[in-house]
Parts: sequence; C-alpha cells; structure tokens
Amino acid sequence: MQEDLEVNDNSIDLRVHLALRHWHDRTRTEGVLADLLLFETAEASEQRDPRLRTNQILRQALFRLAAEQATEAALLEARFIEKIPVDHVALDLKFAESTIYGKQNQAIKHLAAIILQMEKEAWRERRRRIDDRVPAPAAVEPVGHDAQLDPLLSLLRQPTPPWLLSIEGIGGIGKTTLAAALARKLAGERQFADFGWVSAKTAILDLGGAIRTATRPTLTVPALVTELLGQLAPEAASGLLVFPERALSFLRSRLKHTPHLIVIDNLETVVDLEALAPTLFTLANPTKFVLTSRKRLVDESGVYLYPVPELSERDALTLVRQEAALRNLPEVARAADADLRPIFATVGGNPLALLLVVGLTHVHSLTVVLRNLREARGLPAENLYTYVYRQAWDALDERHRQVLLAMPLVATRGEPLEFVAAVCDLPPAATADALYRLYQLNLVTVNGDLHARRYTIHSLTRTFLQEQVAQWL
Repeated sequence: MQEDLEVNDNSIDLRVHLALRHWHDRTRTEGVLADLLLFETAEASEQRDPRLRTNQILRQALFRLAAEQATEAALLEARFIEKIPVDHVALDLKFAESTIYGKQNQAIKHLAAIILQMEKEAWRERRRRIDDRVPAPAAVEPVGHDAQLDPLLSLLRQPTPPWLLSIEGIGGIGKTTLAAALARKLAGERQFADFGWVSAKTAILDLGGAIRTATRPTLTVPALVTELLGQLAPEAASGLLVFPERALSFLRSRLKHTPHLIVIDNLETVVDLEALAPTLFTLANPTKFVLTSRKRLVDESGVYLYPVPELSERDALTLVRQEAALRNLPEVARAADADLRPIFATVGGNPLALLLVVGLTHVHSLTVVLRNLREARGLPAENLYTYVYRQAWDALDERHRQVLLAMPLVATRGEPLEFVAAVCDLPPAATADALYRLYQLNLVTVNGDLHARRYTIHSLTRTFLQEQVAQWL
C-alpha cells in the first residue's frame, strides 16, 4: 500500500485506513494526511508531531461521524484507538464476527468522506479570511498584472531568500492591487500556513476625487505585533498583548516555525521605519514579507525591490472600459480607441488616475475632465495631485525640486545624466545626487543598461509638473 497517494476520492479511503492503523505508532514521523490543508491547521494549533496532527484530524472527523453514524464511530474507536480485538468488538456492537471487516470498511469510507468535506470547509475558511483581511476587491480581475504576477509568485514560492519583497511606485500605480493579487493567488496553494495583512495607509482618494482620512494608529512595532497576533492567533493575543516582549517572541516563534505570507501596505507612512525594518528581518525566514511603498528601499540590504510599471496604453484603455461598464457608463465603455487615447496621453498608465477620470465622466464630459487635469482646475484634480505627490514634494529640498521641475524637458524615452544636468543648469554630480533622491521617492524612473542609464518621468508626473506644482511653489 502506497502512503504518498494524492488526495482524491479514490485514495483518501486507503490513507485514512493507514492513518487509523498508525494511531499509536510513535516510530513514524511522516504524516499520512500531510498534503491536506487540515494538516496545516493542526500544525498551527501547536500539534507539531505529524502523528499527533494526523490524529487530531481523525479525532475531529470521528466526532462528526458519531453524530451521523454512532455505531460506525464506535467501531473505529474500538478497533484502532482502544485496540480491542475483533471478536470482542463484534460482541459489544452485536455484529457477527464474519461481517465486522465489511462494517469497518464502510465506516472508513464514511470517515474519509467527512475528512474530504472538512478539507473543503478549511479551504473555504482560508479564502474567507483572505477576503476579510485584504482590502482590494476580488470581484474583478486586475488589469495588466499578468506579466508581473508570475515572476513575483516564483520568488514567493521558493523557500529561499529574498524574505522581504518591496513593491514600489508612486501613489495610485497599483501596488496594493498587485500585493492583493499575489496574496489571493497564493491562498489557493499550500506554500504558506496563513496570511497577514497590515495597512499603514492614512488616507485614500475616492473615485469622486475626494481625499478621505483613514483612522488607524501609527504602525509601530507593538502595533504591528498586535495586528498580526489578532489575525493569526486571536486566542493567544488577549493574554499576550499586555506583555509586548512576550507577544513579539510568540509571534516570532510562530512565523519561524511555519511559513506565513505577511503584507504590510503603505510602508512609507510608518514613522519609525528604522525600528520596524530590523524587526521584520527577525520575523522573516521561512515567513515572507511583501511591502508596498511609495519610497524605494534602496538603502535596505536584503530587500528585493520591484518597481510597478505604468499600464501600457492597451491595458489602460482596457481598464477604462472595464470600469465604465461596471459603473454604467456605456458611452465610455463603447468609445473608440481614438476617443479614449487622450486619457492615456494626460494621465498615462496610472490606474487610480484612470479610474478617477472614468468616475468624473458621470458629471462632466471627457473633454472637460481632461482639461481640468491638464490645467489643474477643480478640487478633484487638486486632490489627485495632492494624494499622489504632496508627501514626496514636501520631502524635497530646493535642488531636488530644481531637477524635478526640469524633467518635463526630458523625452519620454529618457535621457542620460549629462542631458538632465544641462537642462537643470547644474553640475553633473549635483544632478546625480538629486536624481538619486527623486528615484528614492519614485518621482523619476530609470531605464537603460549597466553602462548607460536614462532618466524620465511618468506621464501623470509630467502633467502634474506642468500646472499643479506652480500652486505649491
């Protein structure tokens, strides 16, 4: 009898029988039911011995079987747990000894069916937890993320470094959406025992162009521990949180014992980032962390940096049409490419800006909406630029701003350092220092190869610099 049969309706009976036979066998280290999600659930409840975890699954299933078929549950308990001889079991249960094995096989089939049902319930519960924790909606497939998902999924699936992955880009570029897509994709697999999602976001821009403040405490190390324990170990959290060091130690032990996937959204709003980053490294391995940030963590060693690209024109128009159809704007959803291309020309492939444009066409014509964005007119346009750029703009000194203000003169394909220095009227060394800071804040993008770099800006940044920034000077 093979012990590594896959979980399916044909093999589960055999493996449940084998698991029952080894209920008391302390010499065995493998888990016969180890490929079940239920096995991870048992592990999360600190049943680290594979045999004990397998027995926990069997015990839960026997409890359900007893409610449906009390005699069958009693038969299995007597034969495999209490180790009562066949003739005694037959006498106790009033069966003929010649039929006891047939009754036993029938009981095992029913027990296996219950375990399969428990497994389905475990997967449904897992998906429900993810949906409860992840803010981005799952109803619509993200546009333009297919090419990005596969390489990032490959990095997260492998049980090796990098342990921290930073998804980076300007506001509205789709960092949270990409992180949510990764979490939901991996939730359907077995690499991670559980998933945590912690947000440091303090404000959102709704699709009417209003900025709404999010009421949540600053994400310090204790706040991070509190949030994660509340999600991953709510039973233990209440007794531990009054002892911060013990709570952190408990969380570390859990994340070190079994791999989890933890997303920390909007890391750039964390006040004490210098204190938080070292803590994340102590919690990682085999657990992996996905961070989203408007700042590039180029100063942190051991972090895999992934800059989110703009949507292509094709994907941008697909997103516009998809959103228009969902929001009952048939004149936008059915518009020709030629009518929609000015949207991409104005805001580029920034998903948030694209969705805002669609939302505003409920009230204004597309011509008016785009003119207001180009000329920085009206509250929605001002709020978009404030939401995306204000925090970064306020972090710049005079020289950084001088270089950024010159970037609209740079071609969209990018230009080398010497060209940027010339249009800024600054020495190359000073320009290089400013470009490094602008790159950190995702205000410039870099392309090229090892020996030649080119610098440029997003289309939305170009539009922002042409009008809105003048009101901030």
